[in-house]
Amino acid sequence: MEGPEAVTITMPQCAFCQYLHRNDKTANTCTAFPDGIPVEIFINEADHRNPYPGDHGVRFDPVDDDAAQVVAAMFKDAAS
Repeated sequence: MEGPEAVTITMPQCAFCQYLHRNDKTANTCTAFPDGIPVEIFINEADHRNPYPGDHGVRFDPVDDDAAQVVAAMFKDAAS
């Protein structure tokens, strides 16, 4: 019998952003995307510390210093 496989669970960068609408029942809207966060951002294919079409100039803003460090590690400091 083999041991369990390692599973990686990735949180969306949005979970660490002050603009996420946390009281929204769908939990996939924010100030930048009130009609729904684009999938590319939500699954961390796009780093929303950078401009993204339709974000109305609102970009990722961490809730605290720890959140900023987590997202920097996610993207290996691709943006500053």
